Amino acid sequence: MKKIAILTFTNGMNIGQRLQNYALQTLLRDEGFCSYTVRQRPSWTAFKSLIKEKIKILLKPKRCVKQIKKAVLFHRFNQKYISFEEKKLASSGKCREKFVAKFDGFIVGSDQIWNPNSPFVGENFFLDFVPREKRFTYAPSFSVEKIPGSLVNTYSKRLNRFDYLSVREHAGADIIHSLTGRSASVVLDPTLLLTKKQWDELIVSCPLRSDSPYILSLFLGDIPHADVAELKAKINYPTIEIDTDSPIGPMEFLDLVSHASLVLTDSYHITIFSIIYRKPFINFQRRGTSIDMNSRFKTLYSLLDIPDRSWSFLRKNPSKILDLNYNLIYNALCEKQAFSRKFLHDELLRIADSQAKSC
Repeated sequence: MKKIAILTFTNGMNIGQRLQNYALQTLLRDEGFCSYTVRQRPSWTAFKSLIKEKIKILLKPKRCVKQIKKAVLFHRFNQKYISFEEKKLASSGKCREKFVAKFDGFIVGSDQIWNPNSPFVGENFFLDFVPREKRFTYAPSFSVEKIPGSLVNTYSKRLNRFDYLSVREHAGADIIHSLTGRSASVVLDPTLLLTKKQWDELIVSCPLRSDSPYILSLFLGDIPHADVAELKAKINYPTIEIDTDSPIGPMEFLDLVSHASLVLTDSYHITIFSIIYRKPFINFQRRGTSIDMNSRFKTLYSLLDIPDRSWSFLRKNPSKILDLNYNLIYNALCEKQAFSRKFLHDELLRIADSQAKSC
């Protein structure tokens, strides 16, 4: 069985990050490949960022207790569902070449692994150390609409080293075209290629969940309390509020979203799981950051024929808050799923063929 290495974000406790990793691993397995997710030793920049965040948590005992409980749940998920490569990959240097012989192919994706503003994005996510015929992409995201001028040459060189390119957003395809003159396929996030039944198999009951109708409020940025209060005046349901410290893991999250009556979020992946479970949702601009991350939602709306689900629109049109025609959305989803699965299948065939020729 051919072995594929997946390079994506693995550090931190982000629900969408873990579930997209699981989804891609599952898709590769279903294609007949054995896949392992490669953990990386952090660069000095990433290490400093991690330490700074840990210190912030340790200075607040109550937050620290929540984070420990959350860490246990994420560890449990990783142990049960993610196949990790035993050894970690160095952030740079020739020692990375030892990894090349262990795998038939290397895939980067999904998530914001090409985000120029992230301290966790390094050269490994461009597979510079991997022979050209062994490298491919699936649904990476830049998370921005433009690469900073100081990084244009670096990104241009690295992107040109891939024979085939795919991205998660239209903005990413525009970036690639502007930097390389090449086209990139816009494909679905891997989480959208698994069925609701497949996700149901992962659900673990969450003690926060209610059996009565409720609004699930889950924000990765600062919570817009005034907006949430305004919405609750329009939709008289109790609210379950989840933030980045709440002690829930990926499996417990699936339980919460699958039973919600309405989902409020600034998160791309939380939006995706609202779609998978056919829940009305409202998207908010992420607070606490100066970076516009809305290109992700724009592409999602465009690909799946979703009407405007932003709070800025729905607050003026409250009758549409709970009104979302999922029959139309799923017609578009099925079409895009077929395209995305074919792209992934063809890339895996290319990897298999190149390895057969080299034998």
